[in-house]
Amino acid sequence: DCTQPGVLKPIDKPLCFDTHGKLTSICYHFQSLLGFSLAHLLFFCQFYYIYLMITWPWNFGPSHILRSILFILLISYTAFYTIMERNTAFRGMYLGGRIRRAKAWNSVFSYFPVHMVLSDELIECARRQNISSNLVSESAFPGLPADKNYLLGYHPHGLFTMGAAACFGTEAVGFSKVFPELRPWCAVHPNFFRFPLLREFALFMGLLGATYNEIRYRLDPKICGQKGNLVLVAVGGAAEMLETRPDRYTLYLKRRFGIFKLALQTGSSLIPCLSFGDTKLYNIIRSKKGTFMRKVEQLIHSWTDVPMVLFYANGLAPYRKPIYAVVGAPIPCERVSNPTREQVAEVKLKYVEALRKMFDRYKIYFDPDAGELEMV
Repeated sequence: DCTQPGVLKPIDKPLCFDTHGKLTSICYHFQSLLGFSLAHLLFFCQFYYIYLMITWPWNFGPSHILRSILFILLISYTAFYTIMERNTAFRGMYLGGRIRRAKAWNSVFSYFPVHMVLSDELIECARRQNISSNLVSESAFPGLPADKNYLLGYHPHGLFTMGAAACFGTEAVGFSKVFPELRPWCAVHPNFFRFPLLREFALFMGLLGATYNEIRYRLDPKICGQKGNLVLVAVGGAAEMLETRPDRYTLYLKRRFGIFKLALQTGSSLIPCLSFGDTKLYNIIRSKKGTFMRKVEQLIHSWTDVPMVLFYANGLAPYRKPIYAVVGAPIPCERVSNPTREQVAEVKLKYVEALRKMFDRYKIYFDPDAGELEMV
């Protein structure tokens, strides 16, 4: 049982995997312009798609024929993936993984930079599992076995979960070298799969929809027929994102029970992951309650299911702050078809205690000025 306390030696420097390469300040600005302009371009394409759908009937002139052809192609493709390929998209699929493994991500995330930190508990847990399985490894971290699936909770959400994207969504930090037997899946908002280009980008990156059915599909070996899947979920969601503050670590967990129930239903091990630095990349402007702007934000949120957030940093590019994603030890969950509230609460208690221990242990290394960890 990897959750049993063991003899943990004091650490001088945590085992850490990070983006590599020393660059000049000019290169950092170029990375910022290149990497984050690409992300903005993807979202701009979605706005142009909506604009074309709305304005096409009222456009006339020499360009109308070309726009009509483009309109018909987009409508046909949208109908195809909405009707025929809906489940494939939301459940995720690897289309070669070339975008995910692109070396450009190393340069993009070196801008911060991003570090994946393996906790002492995780290393000790992995060694015990390898010994019990008669596997011998000379490396400092032997990896996690692929005889089960894993559900990783990422905290806090931040504005864009940059640490999760670097450590688990790409190979910028070297996920496949740290966990060679696992397949990572990052759960994102279902709207990523509802627009052309953005949908294809999500599929090539190995993303899946953040809904109960889609996450369970990847975690339950009886449904997907696979073991060795690691599904990342930003547990706090939009509520946690809206409360992002540079000097606070606020986790929305008190009302969250779904992931713990899902872990029990599928027999997946829960992995807590705590990020230091994700909340320091942007400043968020929140309108006061009862104001006209707050009503507009709520209206847009109700229409699109996406919260409206006003933010700034270096323009639209984030501040250059280091990110440390500390990965905890797996919490085993016995498979239970219909878990009781007591069973769910017991697993949640272990998970929350693991998060608190990780925060108290590692904040002195990665954010000495951090206050207390808040659970709301």
